[in-house]
Amino acid sequence: MAGSSSDSTGKGLANSVGITSLLTFIILVLAWLVGFASRLFAIVRFESIIHEFDPWFNYRATHHMVEYGFYNFLNWFDDRAWYPLGRIVGGTVCSLQVYPGLMLTSGGIHYILSMLNIPIHIRDVCVFLAPTFSGLTAIATYFLTKELWTPGAGLFAACFIAISPGYTSRSVAGSYDNEGIAIFALQFTYFLWVRSVKTGSVFWGSLTALSYFYMVSAWGGYVFIINLIPLHVLTLILIGRYSSKLYVAYTTFYVLGQVMAMQIPFVGFQPVKTSEHMAAAGVFGLLQVIALLKYAQRRITRKQFVTLFVGGVAVAFLGGLTLIVLLTYAGYIAPWSGRFYSLWDTGYAKIHIPIIASVSEHQPTTWVSFFFDLHITAAVFPAGLWYCVKNVNDERVFIILYAVTAVYFAGVMVRLMLTLTPVVCVLSGIAFSYTYEKYLVDDGEQPKRFDLYLPREHVSTSQAQRFVGCLDEHTLHRWRQSKHFAIVSVILYAVTAVYFAGVMVRLMLTLTPVVCVLSGIAFSYTYEKYLVDDGEQPKRFDLYLRREHVSTGQAQRFVGCLDEHSALKFPEPPRLKNPKFMLKDNGSDEEESKHLYDKAGKSRKGGSWTNQAAPEGEDASIGMNARSIVSVVLVLMLLMFVVHCTYVTSNAYSHPSVVLQSHTSDGGRVIMDDFREAYYWLRKNTEENARVMSWWDYGYQIAGMANRTTLVGKAMSSNESSAYEIMRALDVDYVLAIFGGVIGYSGDDINKFLWMVRIAEGEYPKEIRESNYFSESGDYTVGAQASETMLNCLMYKISYYRFGEIKLGYQQPAGLDRTRGYVIGKKDIVLEHLEEAYTSENWLVRIYKVKRPNNRPTVKYQKRQIKSWKPMLISKKVCFRDQCILELQ
Repeated sequence: MAGSSSDSTGKGLANSVGITSLLTFIILVLAWLVGFASRLFAIVRFESIIHEFDPWFNYRATHHMVEYGFYNFLNWFDDRAWYPLGRIVGGTVCSLQVYPGLMLTSGGIHYILSMLNIPIHIRDVCVFLAPTFSGLTAIATYFLTKELWTPGAGLFAACFIAISPGYTSRSVAGSYDNEGIAIFALQFTYFLWVRSVKTGSVFWGSLTALSYFYMVSAWGGYVFIINLIPLHVLTLILIGRYSSKLYVAYTTFYVLGQVMAMQIPFVGFQPVKTSEHMAAAGVFGLLQVIALLKYAQRRITRKQFVTLFVGGVAVAFLGGLTLIVLLTYAGYIAPWSGRFYSLWDTGYAKIHIPIIASVSEHQPTTWVSFFFDLHITAAVFPAGLWYCVKNVNDERVFIILYAVTAVYFAGVMVRLMLTLTPVVCVLSGIAFSYTYEKYLVDDGEQPKRFDLYLPREHVSTSQAQRFVGCLDEHTLHRWRQSKHFAIVSVILYAVTAVYFAGVMVRLMLTLTPVVCVLSGIAFSYTYEKYLVDDGEQPKRFDLYLRREHVSTGQAQRFVGCLDEHSALKFPEPPRLKNPKFMLKDNGSDEEESKHLYDKAGKSRKGGSWTNQAAPEGEDASIGMNARSIVSVVLVLMLLMFVVHCTYVTSNAYSHPSVVLQSHTSDGGRVIMDDFREAYYWLRKNTEENARVMSWWDYGYQIAGMANRTTLVGKAMSSNESSAYEIMRALDVDYVLAIFGGVIGYSGDDINKFLWMVRIAEGEYPKEIRESNYFSESGDYTVGAQASETMLNCLMYKISYYRFGEIKLGYQQPAGLDRTRGYVIGKKDIVLEHLEEAYTSENWLVRIYKVKRPNNRPTVKYQKRQIKSWKPMLISKKVCFRDQCILELQ
């Protein structure tokens, strides 16, 4: 009977595990399919086309690599971009944020499909690459969350990130950019890192380095990884969680990862020569010093160790800091680049590098964007962060640091909302999973019981160990509960103070107190940790799971230990709920045995743990009504999230920038294909080596669709005569401008014009001044109050040429700009050195041809000057013939 009972139990357990695995697999596949399908709105409505601006260069580079090979790609000189300098693709892709990992991934998929005799154009591979990788990102997020919490939380997180607008915005079909594959590499690298910290395995550390290598080849955001992981290691060291596992994991990752990263040609020696990577090197050195001190601690006396510790740490810190400063001033270590420096000083790029600030993705994030891209997860993920702080361990310290840093960077730059979305999904998954486990648990399930034994080294008698009490899973996990609220308050104070001090210098005053508090805690804890007497060891209690809860035939199972400082150290921690308890470990065996049984002879629930009783009338179980209400609220929240994500993906992030769409009053769609119409005209009606001048946003599209060379310059902000000299010097054949005054398109060149002025002012401050383009009242306007400099600049003329002749409505005046709401200030525009070559159907794209100079210089037209004739006295003796001659003279 016992054998049959154990067999049935084993089969039931196997069936339960099998069903759980099957459900997990089905949910992940469904998350992949839903995420893939939700990114195809643009394909269904329009066609298979590359979106935005930068993806067109990525597509051209991929097409070139597939056609000519990878070696030729590394040596490719692109003469159709950034004329007249051109672009050495293999050597400059790092500085221009285009990495070969994207091209290699697409090329590899295309090669495999070709080997399988599946004919597909490389463009279609590029279009569907990001939606395909969204499923891999969901799976990577599942494994990361599973390592941090539970499989249920991982499934929630995978479903969240599959449809979250913050990630969908960069991974829709046709968005062929680095972020489409980089977020998968980011999440997978973090999963492998957490795994390597938990196991301390060289194998997992090596896999982390390989994933990091792929991330380096795919996106410049790899700098976030190489700074966040060292921050995690440093934090664990400061809070006293250093271990040999941490040493093995980080040392393996750093050495292999940096060596492999330097194999990428355009990265080269940056990992050891740039400021962005110095933090990782410093933590690596600190880890070696700590390992050496740990080794020395076991070999020398305590007094010698204290001297070595204080002197060694001081010398290592001051020596390393001095060396870094000297190498930086000597030029061997490059300072922070402008793009990264702008993360700390939000106004730096606008003043010093306006071409970076001109990109809309580099602007600070508005509060609306957080709700728009994250929806309910923006409000839920702080709860998940709290649960991780409340049940902190080595791995959860990492996700806490990830969340705090990602929130800060997402607030500084809109583009970095992409790095915040994954951690928000992870923490939201933890919050939802914890809530469901809390409110949907079956009251009929009895809590697990644990027996506590005092080990032999703490027992005065000759017995091996001594039973001191028992407790259940409802009375185990509320250790340090009284300190949690204070800890959370300090953490929130620190995070908010750091953010506000970075925004305003005056608020540095609010940051200083919390910095002093946390620094005092850090120094105090460090001294207590490393200068404690080894002879003073706290009492330790072994924790055993009772026989009725063990599936095998053994009497009980060891699951962990407790010390008298209430520090839980579980090799495989059970899912326990939180109690309040107070340890009583003094007294003899007889005195302790009195507390194990009540008057009826039954075992007490708490044993030697004296429970603080709940108030009268309070039941530990949760009523059915409360469960129903919570379940309905959670389901409604999830449904609202799905509806919001679908709406935002469909209406905000699924419109190609080269195809515009509007709706008529009856709901019909109107497609405006002016961009491709103009680019096709350039391709068919201009010479192959023709050079087109435009704002740099459109350069990659012109090179990709029109196959023409593009350039940018200060000519747009100069008057026509000065601009003509610049265009002649650069051999410009055509000028292209985007004008939205007819259809109300707000992304035209007039709205971007001030960035052109700022960029030109940075190079030619004596010739171009931004203030000259504002009206007397300080407004940027195109109406009658516009300044003379604005009215006479080339951009104004090519945008509004012949626009003053148009009436857009029956009751509207001629020359009314629908985008800006002004009647233009100058209607009779005359072009001297340019002539209109092409204007698209909706006046969205306007192309002008640059006139060539005449073969001989033209003489300026002037009225002929004739000297006035003075009358002469003629003698009457002069004959008529002589008189005529005199009059003619």
